[in-house]
Amino acid sequence: MSLKVPKNPLEILTPLLTSHPTPQALQHLHDLCDELLASDETFSVTFSKIPCPEGKNHLFTLHPCYWEIEPGKWEHRDGQRNPYCDLLGGQKQLKAMSRAVHTLSLGVIYLGAKDNEWQERCLTRIEHVLNVFFVDEDTRMTPEVWYAQCQPGENPARGNYGFVIAVRNILLVSQSLPLVQDKLSDALVTQIKDWFKAQTEWMETSEQGKAVRAMNNNHTTWYHAVLASHLTCIDKKKGVSHANQFFDQKMKDHPDPFTFNQYRLGRARPRHSTLFALEPTFIIAALTYSSELEKPSKKIVNYLTDLVNWAKTVEPGDIERPLEEQGRYEARLGWFERMLKRWSGEEIATVDPQGENLWEEGWKKRMKVTWGFL
Repeated sequence: MSLKVPKNPLEILTPLLTSHPTPQALQHLHDLCDELLASDETFSVTFSKIPCPEGKNHLFTLHPCYWEIEPGKWEHRDGQRNPYCDLLGGQKQLKAMSRAVHTLSLGVIYLGAKDNEWQERCLTRIEHVLNVFFVDEDTRMTPEVWYAQCQPGENPARGNYGFVIAVRNILLVSQSLPLVQDKLSDALVTQIKDWFKAQTEWMETSEQGKAVRAMNNNHTTWYHAVLASHLTCIDKKKGVSHANQFFDQKMKDHPDPFTFNQYRLGRARPRHSTLFALEPTFIIAALTYSSELEKPSKKIVNYLTDLVNWAKTVEPGDIERPLEEQGRYEARLGWFERMLKRWSGEEIATVDPQGENLWEEGWKKRMKVTWGFL
């Protein structure tokens, strides 16, 4: 498949990567690490322009599909995002922190051996970022996510089952930590794992966690992706078991692509919703095995292949057409097809699609790194 350059940069969450990256990917990775090393920026939900009214250490986000049509009256608009919600900033801080830790961790593992001093700088930067976001009392995020996806205008603030969408990028950290934990402070690693344990317990026992498990939609799939990732970081066997149990149940409840995607076809953005479901599903598939020498079972790979092939038939909603006519959907499908080829043992091209120059027009450097690691 020839990938078109998307109008907007790709944002596909892909924490688990192969250990055979392309030379281009390593160069892009080095550039990204150097950018992070040249900065002393740290990240915290407490840096939000609008802190949580229940305490600044809580992640506070608003449901983005609500619009104020008159003072105090809010209207839900499916598929539309209110830019007001971006003012809160906590979710962006979490996302930036997670990507920084993930990028630097890859740099330590795949580039650090060639330059010990550079590797130590990466490790020092990782420790500082982790301390600010997870450990320092003044800036740490509370692991319980009580106030994410609140409905605007609701007082007191109250989060809902959508919390998992707000925190999903944090699985980049729970997948990065095992890569570098032997090179970090033992005390820090223990503190971060304790944080993940606390969030995992909350996800499994809170009313919000119970609600998202019962939804049986994209939110539920993201819930299991985050939970399996955290469990893998804490106890790999438990994480692998959870991921496999997810697929056992998913293939029983939704044995074919239509039943897997049926409710999404009625959404304002059916293509977006379909792809958004594939993203965590592929993440969970990558957590179903214990070592790099393994891969998802043939049954799981076949199931995913059917989902991707079916996704090609989904027509865009009216609200999606301006973007989808630029080839963004096809480019994302190509991403998942590349992962399937790797798991199926097929040969994978080591060059960027359509040549390196075209990547500059629409693909962020971080996504170019990930493509070369797939």
